Amino acid sequence: MLSYVLIIAVFAFLTCNGQELFNINTEMCCSQTIIPKTNDTADSISACCGQKAFNIQKELCCQNKTVTLPEEAFETTVNPTMMMGSAHRRPGFPALNLPHYACCGDTYFNYDTQICCNDKIIKKPDTQDEIMPTFWSCCGDQIYNVSSQDCCRGKILDKSSFSQSCCGSELIDNMKNVCCFEDFFSQTEEPSIFPRENMDVGCCGKNKIDYKNQMCCMNNVIELPVDPAQRFSAICCGDQLWMAPTDELCCNGKVVKKTSSNDICCDTAVYSYETHMCCDGNILPRTTNSTFCCGETPYEEGTESCCYNSGKVISVTDPTKRFCCE
Repeated sequence: MLSYVLIIAVFAFLTCNGQELFNINTEMCCSQTIIPKTNDTADSISACCGQKAFNIQKELCCQNKTVTLPEEAFETTVNPTMMMGSAHRRPGFPALNLPHYACCGDTYFNYDTQICCNDKIIKKPDTQDEIMPTFWSCCGDQIYNVSSQDCCRGKILDKSSFSQSCCGSELIDNMKNVCCFEDFFSQTEEPSIFPRENMDVGCCGKNKIDYKNQMCCMNNVIELPVDPAQRFSAICCGDQLWMAPTDELCCNGKVVKKTSSNDICCDTAVYSYETHMCCDGNILPRTTNSTFCCGETPYEEGTESCCYNSGKVISVTDPTKRFCCE
C-alpha cells in the first residue's frame, strides 16, 4: 500500500494539468507548453517561468517575467560565516551572497535593506546602532516596527506592552481581555471583547467559552459531561458533542454507524477500503490492486495515466511518455 501512495504522490507532483503526455526526462511542461529540457550545469539550472525556461542560478521569475539578478548577488566561494540559505547551497554551485533578493511585483528587491509592500519597494530605516535587530513588516503600503507597533486594519498603532495585539481596529491587552470573531481573518466584522477572568477563558466564534468546562463545536458552546471518563472521550462531530463509540464514525460532521471493522469515511457515508475506494465523494468498486482514483473516475495505473488537475484519464501508448501537459 505504501508503494502505491508514493507512486500517486510522484505522479501528482509531476503532472502538468492534463491533456498531452510528455517525457519527464527530456522535456518540461511550462504553463501548458512542452519545451525541451536543457542539461543542468553548475551555472545553469532550468525551471519554468510562464511558458519559458529560466536559470534559477542567476535569475528570478517574477509574475511570469524573467528578471536577471545583479552581479553582487553571487560569489564564487562560500563564506563560512554566511547564514543558512547561502552557505547551505549545493557543493560546486555558486552561492547567493548576502544581501538576498526576492520578487516585488515584476522586479526584484534586496530584502536585507528593503521591504516590498503591495508591490512597492520601501527602504528599511537604518538601525545599525541599535543593540537588538529591528523587524519591519507591511501595513498597506507603509512599514512598521513589529516590536513596538502593530497594524490594525490598515492603521499603525503604538504598543505599550508586549501583551497587546489587534482586536479589529484597536489594541487590547491579551492578559486582561479576549477578542472573539466569527471569522478571524475578516477585515470588516466587529469583534466581541470579553474580560479574561483566568487563562481558561477563550473564544468560540463571537462567544466567550470556559475551556475547562465547555467545548466549542463549529462556533457552538457545549457543556462538557460531568463524568470524567465521558469528558475525556468527548469530541466534536459537526456542531454536536460525540463520545466516539467503536461502532460509529464521524464522517464530514455526520455520525454514521459502521457496518464492518474495515469501514472508513467517504464524505458522509462509510465504505470498506478492502473492496471499494472513495473518488471525490463517490464510492466505487476496486477492481484490481492497481486501480486508483483520477478525480471521480477510476483508472488502471499500469496502462493509463491520470491528469490530476483536469481529472482526465489517458491511455498510455508510449511507455516513455506518462506525464500530462495541457
